[in-house]
Amino acid sequence: MADADDIVAEVRALRRAGHVRGGALPQGFDSPEAAARSFGLASEPGIYAEIDAAQAVSVLQRVIHGDLAYGVELVPPARAQRLAIAFVQAAGGLGARYFTNGAPGLPNPSVAGGASLSPATDATFDTGILVLVPQRTACLWFEDED
Repeated sequence: MADADDIVAEVRALRRAGHVRGGALPQGFDSPEAAARSFGLASEPGIYAEIDAAQAVSVLQRVIHGDLAYGVELVPPARAQRLAIAFVQAAGGLGARYFTNGAPGLPNPSVAGGASLSPATDATFDTGILVLVPQRTACLWFEDED
């Protein structure tokens, strides 16, 4: 099985639009805000919401597959799904917690009508996943412009 850094590198090579950041750190964090800061993402409270592993796969599959601005296909759906699953498996583990800033298709009860994005970068659109495990942290984050 590939490690999280290898999967981030593969996604970065395949997804030739926007900016992909991420990787794995051999350090655990107590909060998504602290983890986000280590990857150069915004660390203000309230940006990140906890989701489960299946939702993390769904978010990643969607943004590996298509750009955030227009939904243009960047990676075939089956390959995007394989990469999303591989990242969650490689980055996760016992006690793993998954966080995102919101993503299309995920409910946000604070917004009438569904999902919203809380910006974590200066990009027009950004989303991704932070994975917090007691002894390590991983990130796969996407930034797109319109």
